[in-house]
Amino acid sequence: MDLARAWLWDGNRDKALKELEEAERIAPQLIRNHPIARSTLRSIVYAERASTREKLRRMSTRFHLDG
Repeated sequence: MDLARAWLWDGNRDKALKELEEAERIAPQLIRNHPIARSTLRSIVYAERASTREKLRRMSTRFHLDG
């Protein structure tokens, strides 16, 4: 869980998610209910949505769909 948070702070969402998955495998109930683990996952999800939105916005611009 702490490693996941550290990887997230370093900007590496893939490694952060991998660490969370490993922590969940070891102690599923603890990780699923721990505020730090939940916050870390929430940040990963939000960042992924933001990057997807940006990709869609750029593609929409290329297709001249904005506006």
